[in-house]
Formats: sequence, structure tokens, C-alpha cells
Amino acid sequence: MNNAILQLCKQLRLAHIAEAIHDVPFTTPEEYIYQLLLKEQDGREQARIARNLKNARFIDTKTLEGYEWHKDICLPSHLSKEELVQLDFIRRKENVILVGAPGTGKTHLASALGRKACEQGFEVRFYRVSHLVEELEQALHVGKLKQFRNKLEKIDLMILDELCKASHNSSYGKLLIM
Repeated sequence: MNNAILQLCKQLRLAHIAEAIHDVPFTTPEEYIYQLLLKEQDGREQARIARNLKNARFIDTKTLEGYEWHKDICLPSHLSKEELVQLDFIRRKENVILVGAPGTGKTHLASALGRKACEQGFEVRFYRVSHLVEELEQALHVGKLKQFRNKLEKIDLMILDELCKASHNSSYGKLLIM
């Protein structure tokens, strides 16, 4: 019977239920089915987050918990730290630009915000600007620029890193968020 259940779960695309059959305690039939469906829902959510993180193509695993908010971080008057961390700017379709000297935490903060966005279901892509230009040139070369552009337009948050690498010789030691 186990093999038949596994095959049926596979056909119905209920992969996480198949994994949880023996983990969920049986109290009543309704409670058992409910708990199995919760496991399926949770498994799908975790798979979606993992897929979003993979598609984002982050270079490092950076989190907001690991980010050090220091006194040299300057936010504009219309944006609070809480609004930034709650990703309100994505919902409002606003741009955020992180400006500062090397080592001020721009990439860490951008990646951490992107990771949180992935966990909340947003489509995110992390690009080093030079790599994005290479991908655009390749798409142009093979005649797929329009398809590439259409993919970019579906993204909720695009993180462009090392946009102004030439300006990194600045002695400005603060991180400005605009």
C-alpha cells in the first residue's frame, strides 16, 4: 500500500505529504488529513523560498540579523529603518540607492534585504553590473534581447552591485540610503 500511496502522491504532485505520512500523529481522520495538508503547504512554501533564493543568484549569504546598523548610516527623512527592513519600498515600487565607500556595508545590506524579499515571495535578482551588461550583450547577440527584457520586467527587486566601481576611491565613509 505504501508504494501505491507514494505513486498517487507523485501523480497529484503532493511530494511533501508523501514525506510526512509517518510523521503526523493520527488522532482523528480529519485532524490527520489537516496536519498532512499543513505539511504539504509548509513544504511548498519552503521549496518556493529555496527556488527564489536560487534564482536571485546572491553571491554571499547575508542576513539582516548579521547586519550591523552603525551611526554612519544616513537615511533620508522620508524613509525609516523599519520601512526599509519591512520592504515597503518594493510594495511602493520605489528605488533604493546605497551609496558609500568600500566596506560600509552596501552589498551586505542590499543582499540581506533581497534575501528577506525572497522569503516574502518577491522575485529578486542580484547582478554585478558588469555581469548584467554581459548577459544583455549575449541576449542581443543571439537575438533574445526582448525575451531577456521581459524576464527583467517581472522582477520585483533588482539589486545592482558595483554600479560605480570607479568612484570607490572616494574618501566618504558613510553609507547613504536614498
